Amino acid sequence: MKKKLIAVATATVVSVPAFAASDFGAQVEKLLKDHSKDLFDIEKPLDHSVSSHTPRIPGQKAKDQVAVAKGLKASFLTRNAANWSDQIAFWPNREHLTHMFTAVENFAPFTTSDGKAQPCVQRIDLNTGKIDIVLRGLLGCDGIRVTEWGTVVVAEEKGDGALYEILDPANVTDITVTDRTTGTSTDPQHVAKRPQMGLKSWEGMVVLPSGVLYSGDELRPGDRRDETDTRVPDADGGAIYKFVPTTLHSGGTIASLDDSPLASGALYAL
Repeated sequence: MKKKLIAVATATVVSVPAFAASDFGAQVEKLLKDHSKDLFDIEKPLDHSVSSHTPRIPGQKAKDQVAVAKGLKASFLTRNAANWSDQIAFWPNREHLTHMFTAVENFAPFTTSDGKAQPCVQRIDLNTGKIDIVLRGLLGCDGIRVTEWGTVVVAEEKGDGALYEILDPANVTDITVTDRTTGTSTDPQHVAKRPQMGLKSWEGMVVLPSGVLYSGDELRPGDRRDETDTRVPDADGGAIYKFVPTTLHSGGTIASLDDSPLASGALYAL
């Protein structure tokens, strides 16, 4: 006797508004609003977007300056972070965070009142709000991530922007990259330029535990201006890149930048 294996599948039918057929984003937005209590324990989201610009005023309270959904509370950790602070990376990880690292997306090669180069990476203590400048001298820093091997990587969103890796980021302070072309810094034992990752307008990136790194070039197609501010007509857009280390990371923290999986490898573009 032949035996038959019968598979039975079940499906949940979700009522979709008529407008959703042509607007997937609107459909997702409505579902999030309808189920915000179940998903996020937020009774009701805000009805509309609110400007994120909050002027720095001595003594101001977050509750008077920041609009949040019902059931949420806001407070200022610090009002002294650098202007143009952009992406954030949590240290040592998202589950047991003590600090956050911020990338400063300022493209002006200015010096501060003490004659030093602009801050480009800051470390903020999540308990006290204390701010330390970790790195100076880069331009347009945007993407920043904490790696599985105990370093922080930060990248410049500029045509000739590079990725830099910082060793022992929780303790080092006030290192300056004195030459962006060569990557020379005041502390080469703790900061290294990784030109093999590609020179481009860095934006988002994903760093896998193995050291494989995906990144995007935010170079827009069409007319643009190059590093000398010269208009380049009909230029191609950027690409998605994948870096594969020569030696994949197998676990643990590193003691030297030479041991980083980002020290050597192959770069591929899509």
